Amino acid sequence: MIRAVLALLLVLATALPARAQSAAELQAIVAARLGGAGGPDLFAVERFRAMGGAVDAETGGRVAYFSARVRLTRDHDFGAWQGETLQALAVALGAGPRGIRGAKPG
Repeated sequence: MIRAVLALLLVLATALPARAQSAAELQAIVAARLGGAGGPDLFAVERFRAMGGAVDAETGGRVAYFSARVRLTRDHDFGAWQGETLQALAVALGAGPRGIRGAKPG
């Protein structure tokens, strides 16, 4: 019986996800992804709030939820043929269809 309990604890311990990132670590990851999506210094994170996380059932990795207020630091045309689009920004951040709000033309 004790062997079964120990075996179960070992399986559970190895199945647990890696530790969650701190808010500062998560914010640094988001800032790096923003830089990759729009080039260096296009975006500035004004507010950031980590909102927890979960285990991704498909990959076994972690999904982090956050809320961020991001502003453009200079003019940028997201509709330009050769430029970055809002869709590229959403993909870089892992945002779902309703994940980005407040983007307005002009």
